[in-house]
Amino acid sequence: MSEIKEISEEELKKLEEKVKKKFEQSGFSTEEQTALALTKNDWYVLRNVKYYHETERKYKEIDIVANKIFHKSTKLPVSITLVIECKKQEKHPWIFPIGNTKVDNPLSVTFMEKGIKLNSDRVKKKFQDHYYYGRDAVTFSISPFYFDGSRKNHPDPIKKAIDQVLDGLYRISYIEEKLRKKPILCFFYPVIVLNGDLLSYSDGRLNRESHISYLTNISLDDTWRAGGFVTWFKQVVIDIVKLSYFEDFLGIVERNGMIK
Repeated sequence: MSEIKEISEEELKKLEEKVKKKFEQSGFSTEEQTALALTKNDWYVLRNVKYYHETERKYKEIDIVANKIFHKSTKLPVSITLVIECKKQEKHPWIFPIGNTKVDNPLSVTFMEKGIKLNSDRVKKKFQDHYYYGRDAVTFSISPFYFDGSRKNHPDPIKKAIDQVLDGLYRISYIEEKLRKKPILCFFYPVIVLNGDLLSYSDGRLNRESHISYLTNISLDDTWRAGGFVTWFKQVVIDIVKLSYFEDFLGIVERNGMIK
C-alpha cells in the first residue's frame, strides 16, 4: 500500500497564508476575544451552544452563553446569563437611526423568579437604577450593503444576528426555567458583539457608538408572568456592543443589570 505524500513546505506556506486570511476575515477571532474577556472577568463560558429549533426542525447554534452567579450583595443568589452572537463586519458599518424612543418599560428586562416573588411596584422603582432605563432605543437598522448596491446579493447581517440572538434567548431562558430547582432570580441578556464600525444617525449626522440598545417586541404563545406583571407581548432590548467596549459593558451589566 502506497503512503499518501505529505504536503510540501512550499504548499504548506501558501495554505497557511490562505487560512490566516480566512481566519482574520471570519467572526471566529471576534468570538475568541469575547470569550477571553468573559473568562478574565470570572464568567462561566459555553461556546458553540447547539439547540433544537422546533419550528424549523433543525439544530441551530449560538456563539456564546455566559453565566455568572452573584451571592455577596444579594439575599438570594442572582444569576445573569448573556446570550451572545459575535459578528465581524469590515468596510460596511452597521447603522441605526435614532428617533425619540427611550427604554422606559421594566418588562424590557427578561428575568425569571424561582422560589421568590417580586412586587410590581418594587420592580418599577428598581428599574430606574437599571442600565436599560432611559437609554435611546433604536427600532430600525440600515443594511450594511444598502449603499453599495449589493444588498440583493447579501443577506442583511444585522437582521440575521438579531434573529439568531432572539432564538437563543428564548431557548436558553426556557431551559433555565425548566431545570433550575433552588430559589434564585435569573436575568437574561441578548448581546451582539460587533468587530466593526457601529454608527447611529440622528439630526442629519452619523455618530460613532460603542453601545446601542435595539428595541423589539415579540408575541408569545402563552402569557409571560414575572415581577407581578402578566403580558402577551414581551419587549426585548438587544445590546449591540463594539468588541473594543465589551469589557466596559460587562462592568455595567454586573453593576446595574439586576432588579432585586
